[in-house]
Amino acid sequence: MDLRANALLLVVVSTLLQGFALLGLLPISDGTPGKIWFGHAEMLLIALLLLNGWFIRYRVIATGQDALTQSVATLCFLSLLVCAGGDFVNRNYFGIYHGHDSAIRHSYLADSVWLFAPGYALFLWATVKTARFHGVGRGFIAVCALVAGALGALSFIDLYTPEAGGYVSTMTGGYAVFISIVGVSSVWLVKALGWRIAYPVAIGAVMATVADALIGNFWIYREGFYPAISHVNWILYFASQALVQQFPLQLSRS
Repeated sequence: MDLRANALLLVVVSTLLQGFALLGLLPISDGTPGKIWFGHAEMLLIALLLLNGWFIRYRVIATGQDALTQSVATLCFLSLLVCAGGDFVNRNYFGIYHGHDSAIRHSYLADSVWLFAPGYALFLWATVKTARFHGVGRGFIAVCALVAGALGALSFIDLYTPEAGGYVSTMTGGYAVFISIVGVSSVWLVKALGWRIAYPVAIGAVMATVADALIGNFWIYREGFYPAISHVNWILYFASQALVQQFPLQLSRS
């Protein structure tokens, strides 16, 4: 079984699905049965990607890879598993709008931070373990994280609106800082493994940050771009997860 090809096939299917939606070829307006079934299709793709991740973990362990690679395989699988819960929240099956305040229609997206933050934290831990194992210093990691976090905070300040309320502002602001650090983890990986080995995972980490930045800039706080931005976001997000999933396979090559 070619696990890399499986991930690529799922990315192609996911991109085509969102492309059809962007072109208006699918009846998926809010509140319609088509919207619900579209959400089911997205979750099915995530489930299949998760299954592929399980097979990656199984192969890494069954072939007796080193302890670091096995640990990374487990962390990446668990990361996607937890993030899948955030995907479920973001599908908004129950049509909850203005759930936390009267200003932000899609404020339910803030609830998914409870799952995406720990999910990406598992991936971040895998990158730190790998970087440290390959000699990247704590100081370098810390400086990169501080710079990225500061940039994330500045980007949120540009978006901040008092009408959003304390809960939404706290969740999205904190997450803006955190997801920026996830993006900069790509630098640690390239420094530790070299571009030839690290590039799929590094690109995936950056894409994850860009995908969530789009949510904040054009979905939560400037919803005039919805629903088109939701499809663009998913294309980037799903591809990023598929790339991050290659982490243990890339380590086994190093």
